[in-house]
Amino acid sequence: MADSYMLDVGRDAADRLTLLNQIYGPFSRAFLSDCGLRPGMTVLDVGCGTGPVAAWIATQVAPDGHVVGVDVSEEQLGVARQRAVERGLANVTFRALSAEALGAVGEQFDLVYSRFLLVHLERPELALREMLACVKPGGVLASDEQELAAACCLPDSSAFSRSVDLVYQLARAKNLNFDYGSSTFGTFRALGCQDVKLRVVQPALTTMQTKRLWPLFFVEARASIVDSGLVSAAGLNDIVDGIEAIADDDDYAILAMRNHQVSGRRPVPGGPRP
Repeated sequence: MADSYMLDVGRDAADRLTLLNQIYGPFSRAFLSDCGLRPGMTVLDVGCGTGPVAAWIATQVAPDGHVVGVDVSEEQLGVARQRAVERGLANVTFRALSAEALGAVGEQFDLVYSRFLLVHLERPELALREMLACVKPGGVLASDEQELAAACCLPDSSAFSRSVDLVYQLARAKNLNFDYGSSTFGTFRALGCQDVKLRVVQPALTTMQTKRLWPLFFVEARASIVDSGLVSAAGLNDIVDGIEAIADDDDYAILAMRNHQVSGRRPVPGGPRP
């Protein structure tokens, strides 16, 4: 993931990640609650980033439950650890691990969860298989993953359309699928999960603050985008200027990337077939 990840990490990513969680956090918390999150559970948060969801989960499973957050970036984890200490959360720990090598965690959990992870991986199916192996029999695997194709601007904007086209080009160049969220339901079924459920959420960004999320992606990914050769620095500046103008204009709204929230249970050996 380190080579394919386009965005800033650690403190450099703080503003975007904070805004991202403000927008999607309520949907994620409702999803996890519906997955049965409760006190005493053990939870693995894969691709935890700077740890906002892991920290919230820790408050929900306290006092006897615990959370392990894993991420490939030590810079992200450094922020996550510091914030957990600041909040006095003693039941969450963080480890540097790839989503494709979760066997190193060395335990199984009641709930294994990821958010905004799979679109950044070249082999998302392998990551889901690794995640399922970390679920206790009868436990829950949950994925909260994005679909770029659903993102749009109201009314239409050529600058926004150009920005989406550029993301698709960059994803193809890095062998990534930014629509992978729409595949997760089928993957859960193919992995043999039971009681597979799907719901879809799509935030509407209508304020200057929330619409700023879209140009922030391109500002952070500037180096990756320019280095790809897909667009010149001047061309990228033109796109960013266009979508920043959308953020500043009250007449425009952005429907952000759609999230496919999928959950399923790991079968219990000897139990009913899915």
